[in-house]
Amino acid sequence: MKRTIVFILMIITTMSVMCGCSKITDKVDFDKIDKLSIVTDKGKEYTLNSNQKDTVISALKNAESSSDSNDYDGGFSINGYVDSKVEYTFTIANENHITVNTNKNSVYKISAENYSALSKVVEEVVK
Repeated sequence: MKRTIVFILMIITTMSVMCGCSKITDKVDFDKIDKLSIVTDKGKEYTLNSNQKDTVISALKNAESSSDSNDYDGGFSINGYVDSKVEYTFTIANENHITVNTNKNSVYKISAENYSALSKVVEEVVK
């Protein structure tokens, strides 16, 4: 009986650790970000307004682990500022391949709907 209980607790603990590590919110404290900017491939930086910032944060907060291990050219980057310094850099190749500078070994994905919202903000800002 003791072995069964220990085994069940071990499974529950393992599952909680695995589930907790798969979210981007484990690596990024979105509440601390006070400014976001889009960085183009030419190095030009565009600051987002409050509504755009909220849209981007809402989309990125939902990012989960992705199994996409391909390398991509293109896409766009988003800088997250904390106390007027770049704390986070999100590199977005597509909806299944998002990385953040706090852990470049992890790749995240978002839904097609959230990716569409991000793309719309980029189009608005980088006209």
